[in-house]
Amino acid sequence: MSADPQKADHSFKNKELKHQPSVYDDSKSVWNLFRNGHTLVPMLSGFIQLKIGTVLVFFSILGMVEPLWISALLSIFGSILFMLGGFLIYHTITSLGSFDSIVNKAIRKAIRFQN
Repeated sequence: MSADPQKADHSFKNKELKHQPSVYDDSKSVWNLFRNGHTLVPMLSGFIQLKIGTVLVFFSILGMVEPLWISALLSIFGSILFMLGGFLIYHTITSLGSFDSIVNKAIRKAIRFQN
């Protein structure tokens, strides 16, 4: 710290904060999942698999299917559908590369501003 507070304060008066655009805008990347034809079909099928799997497990738990062995098979099939739908959505989002880690974003930003 300097002995004269006015001198230290004066050096910051002429500085302005500049807004720098981010490398990736995450809000736009989520909408690109639904606009792109290569990601729309896997996302929709993943959501449909999640919904059908949930409904099958729900019906089997409530006992709406009368033979117990068919209810157990439907519960297993519904659980597998639910897991596969979740994995399909996860794989679609991560393969697009829109959700990079913070370290990767920082490295790209440093390289871009270095040039």
